[in-house]
Amino acid sequence: MKRARQARWMTIFLVTGIVLIGAVSVWAQASSLKEIGNIVASVVGNAGSVWVQGDYAYVTTWDGSGLKIVDISVPSNPTVVATVTSPFGATNPLSDLCIQGDYAYVLDYGSSGQGGLFIADISDPPNTTNA
Repeated sequence: MKRARQARWMTIFLVTGIVLIGAVSVWAQASSLKEIGNIVASVVGNAGSVWVQGDYAYVTTWDGSGLKIVDISVPSNPTVVATVTSPFGATNPLSDLCIQGDYAYVLDYGSSGQGGLFIADISDPPNTTNA
């Protein structure tokens, strides 16, 4: 019988913000989950998609507030350290992202058909820029 993989904490992203949840295992029952940190929507925006790499969470926003880079090294105190807006429109909603190496590939949902894929250089997360 295989043992369940242990998790120090899980990240759950909600439309109303971010909540970091502590759990005994990846397959923990809901009653064993405990909130250990959060960021409200007024700080992070209306979260769309998320990708966690190392000590950072990369969050797309549906409200047009850009790609948020969140330092999650202290789960009880997640902090937005950078924001990158789309070159297609600074207030466009961002729908999804994928990270490979030092780059985040972000889908801009666009408004009035003015969207597309843009690439952000995340080699230094607090100083993320469009590539």
